[in-house]
Amino acid sequence: MVLYMKSNSITFVLGNYIIHIIKVRKMKRANFLNSSLLLLIATIVFVGCSSDNSTNGGSASAFYLIGLGTGFISFIIGCVWYSVLFGKTWQRLMEYSDEKVKSIFKPQRIIVALIAELVAALCTTGILYNLSVHIPLAVCTVMLIVVIVGHGVKLAIFDGKPAKIIWINEGYKIITILLFFGALTLFGKHIVF
Repeated sequence: MVLYMKSNSITFVLGNYIIHIIKVRKMKRANFLNSSLLLLIATIVFVGCSSDNSTNGGSASAFYLIGLGTGFISFIIGCVWYSVLFGKTWQRLMEYSDEKVKSIFKPQRIIVALIAELVAALCTTGILYNLSVHIPLAVCTVMLIVVIVGHGVKLAIFDGKPAKIIWINEGYKIITILLFFGALTLFGKHIVF
């Protein structure tokens, strides 16, 4: 468990580094893709170093199934959220032309976004799982929602975003975190480190 928590911290730091690079846009696409793949591999290797103690009928592999499965489902929900459900509203509020939207949603960008989603999913699963050892999972989930959504609202306000775009973006985050809560509630007992 200690090794896992240390590896989760390393992954969290590396993930924040990649996110920082995305924000300042100083990394070329190929380097970013390589860094993202290395981060995903590092996450899997570091977490995989934890002991697979299956005395309770669980295993560390359940962590991967929950984290990666939930991350993939979250990505699909995001695709539906920002296309079918709120795509036109989001595009209008962001003041993006059709050409701008097409330039954003290129296959290589979607692959990088999926990798980032999977890395974040593994980290979120680890954070909620480890915190719920001492604090009820529902409380951990509410705490995580408050931190992530609160941070997003603050940034959106200072970026001058309209309230409706804040509701769209932060609503997706809330649904994603609740998805992790549901997955850990149903399957978290199968994780053993």
